[in-house]
Amino acid sequence: MGPQDEVSRVRVGVPSDLVRYLEPEVARAWDEALAAIAAECRITTVQVPFDEAREIVTCLYPLGCNYAVSQVPRDEQNKLDPNLLSFLEPLRDLSTEQLLRLLRRREEIAGQAAALLVNEVDILLTPTMPCLPPRADAASSLSDSNWLAWCPFTPFFNLSHGPALSVPWPGSGPGAFPIGLQVGSAPGRDGAAMAAASMIEALAAARSRQRWIA
Repeated sequence: MGPQDEVSRVRVGVPSDLVRYLEPEVARAWDEALAAIAAECRITTVQVPFDEAREIVTCLYPLGCNYAVSQVPRDEQNKLDPNLLSFLEPLRDLSTEQLLRLLRRREEIAGQAAALLVNEVDILLTPTMPCLPPRADAASSLSDSNWLAWCPFTPFFNLSHGPALSVPWPGSGPGAFPIGLQVGSAPGRDGAAMAAASMIEALAAARSRQRWIA
């Protein structure tokens, strides 16, 4: 079996409802990426609890931030970003029982993810982000909102314990910004994620060359 045969046997899972998260430019580039990848290997539609994973990470991530803040001397904490301190405020109402429930559900999702990425597909593919990078003059507004609201896909792999990486893909149309494609696999299957990422890199390079020639 040659390398091309191995690629054609890769089972790529694509979440069924992710399009609802995407800005139009990202959606166009995503559709082009899927068409190119589908020509090389099998794509299967799968169900992934993105929203629940993000909700859990939204509760757990501030715990790490809070620890980092606690390491800053008290007389220096007034120099910290006020939005960071506001971000940590909900921790005041987090009970031990709630924390234990979150940790238990985190491990349940990790088990579901491992089963999905072993039994149904080899790779889970999503856009890395649903939006393009903000303009510099608009970036400050992100700090005034939920810091994870614009990040629906990556928290799932924070919970699953599996490897994930982002691969650039050309934007749709001349002068368009590139997007990222998140490639994830089951815990211990780093090689599968790397191999799929290498395939996508090659497809992205070929697409860029075609656009340059055209």
